[in-house]
Amino acid sequence: MEKIIFFGLVIPIMAYVLYLGGMAIMNGFKSKEANRAEKEEAESEGRETSELFLKRNLKRRKINY
Repeated sequence: MEKIIFFGLVIPIMAYVLYLGGMAIMNGFKSKEANRAEKEEAESEGRETSELFLKRNLKRRKINY
């Protein structure tokens, strides 16, 4: 009787713990992917702005000479 009560409580608790762990892992992967996309977008914008900055500086230098 004690074993039935014990396993009746342990199995649902273990299932819930595994569920929480799986959800945490999935949320972590989603966040990692979102951060990766944001970082790539920021880097591409940074490259574009730095390229525009260099082009503008080159034009100004040509005009100044």
